[in-house]
Amino acid sequence: PSVGSRPVPSGARARCARLARGCGGREGVGAEWVVCRRRLRRELVWAAAWVSVLGQVLGCGRVGGDRAGPTLVFLHEGLGSVALWRDFPGSVADVTGRPALVYSRTGYGRSSGLAAPRTPRYMHDEAMITLPALLDALAISDPILIGHSDGASIALIHSGSGIRPVRAGGAVAPPASGETSPVSGIARAERAARCR
Repeated sequence: PSVGSRPVPSGARARCARLARGCGGREGVGAEWVVCRRRLRRELVWAAAWVSVLGQVLGCGRVGGDRAGPTLVFLHEGLGSVALWRDFPGSVADVTGRPALVYSRTGYGRSSGLAAPRTPRYMHDEAMITLPALLDALAISDPILIGHSDGASIALIHSGSGIRPVRAGGAVAPPASGETSPVSGIARAERAARCR
């Protein structure tokens, strides 16, 4: 498992694997957060864990969890994960003095694999079902959603749904609808990768 762009220390790796196995079939957070020290600009400490939500195990990273106030929740792009955010969430958390959560959606990063192909509604399902369940599991009641690409669309759909209050949001390059060109390009790349 990794937090940001660096791997979890080997001693914590076995604990991470036990947590991932241990939270299967239960809703909520694994037995504990695995603390992974990572040097960012101001000695921030990342905590990595798996959270079981709606039968899915999601890989998460947190920074500044002991801070009070609204939590920055980072939602990655269509081909992203926790690791691809790199130092950005920690830097924003550091500058704003807010706690931050980064997670990989099902099928990405270290989270559970997909049980079925994505449908055109997947962003709505993530925004109106999975994201609220994750926020509830982690007791995040006052989120500030920050999304990029698909994550931005999910943040906007969630915010507009009125399911729960959202303190604020930031959307970077949200696709307005399912774009056929990138989708067909990704499908071609997947087929080419299977042929190797």
